[in-house]
Amino acid sequence: LASPPSDAMDMRWVLLLLLVGVLHVGVRASPPPPPPVDGEIVLTPGVGRQLTIVPDQTPIVLSVISLEPHSSYEARISHAATNPVMFTVNAAINDPAGRRLQDLDKTTFATGAVGTAVITINAHYHGVSVDPDHGKRPVSFNIVIMELYLHAIPADLPPLIIFIVVVVGLVLIFVVPWVKRSLFDESKPDHRE
Repeated sequence: LASPPSDAMDMRWVLLLLLVGVLHVGVRASPPPPPPVDGEIVLTPGVGRQLTIVPDQTPIVLSVISLEPHSSYEARISHAATNPVMFTVNAAINDPAGRRLQDLDKTTFATGAVGTAVITINAHYHGVSVDPDHGKRPVSFNIVIMELYLHAIPADLPPLIIFIVVVVGLVLIFVVPWVKRSLFDESKPDHRE
């Protein structure tokens, strides 16, 4: 006969199901990027895009749509460190009262009353490359626009914190008792004699 499950075991199953739920939410696929309109490259918040640019030539202009009015956003660019390239990101907010241009070092911008923005990306070589023809090659990079909660916290940070808390909780419930039993098992002979 099986013994009835203890409260600790019930809690373990609840935490395991919670972990599976968090993983399911975190792993869901991103929607495909919107199609270009009249040759424009369109971005939406939370959906990354891989693009290429030839440094020291024509900048890339991106239209960002579906932005929440009066919100802050962060434009993140990542690229391979093997390319000695420095990116410059400028954001222009489409405001009916006028067009406000910000030269952004931190790549953050606020939307104002409208939900669209235009981002211009320039790339410039800096440093020394192993390849002498590096100036003629395009550089691939990824860009993503993330909303900032309270004008400072990226939208992808809270799910990460929840995931870490769940994993630490599972370690405390499953692994620590197992290690404790393994180290302090009373059935093992005492070899200190």
